[in-house]
Amino acid sequence: MTQRWNGVSEAEIHLLGYLSCLLSVLEGSPGSLWGYSFAATASATPFSLELNATIDQLLGAGLLEDVSGLFGETQRGRRELAIWTSLGRMSGTRSRYLDAACASTSSLTPPLVLEALRKDPQLETYREQAARPLLDESGVAMVQAHFQALKQVVGTWSTPLVPAVVWLSSLPASPRLVD
Repeated sequence: MTQRWNGVSEAEIHLLGYLSCLLSVLEGSPGSLWGYSFAATASATPFSLELNATIDQLLGAGLLEDVSGLFGETQRGRRELAIWTSLGRMSGTRSRYLDAACASTSSLTPPLVLEALRKDPQLETYREQAARPLLDESGVAMVQAHFQALKQVVGTWSTPLVPAVVWLSSLPASPRLVD
């Protein structure tokens, strides 16, 4: 990713992973290709068991560190990331969507992105219910109407950052852009 963090919370990792997956769905990829399934929690936030296990593995391998509940990459983690991102397989679409999701926090801070995403049709539908799967067939159908309208308004784009910020800003009661 091109953006450097001073630290990111576990909830923000799940949030940005979910937003990345949503952006890939926007451009026509099935959410299942990510290999991470997401569920809506009772607090209307996205959560992935697979992503959580990956965080634990990265912490155990010394590639991430946890400082007061904020995760950051270690020096060893930065070196590993540089190696993996140099490989052709890792330079594909995933990093495109991850970069866009992370860059959206330059216009809307992570807490504002979370508040906007809570208005995602799926998360809104599952509010106050037990964990429910997101981005399954019916979930993708829920967000397709939003994405189709977005395509009509925005047209084409070279980076998914544009639709990310526009979509998040268009959700009901969404926050205004950061100055």
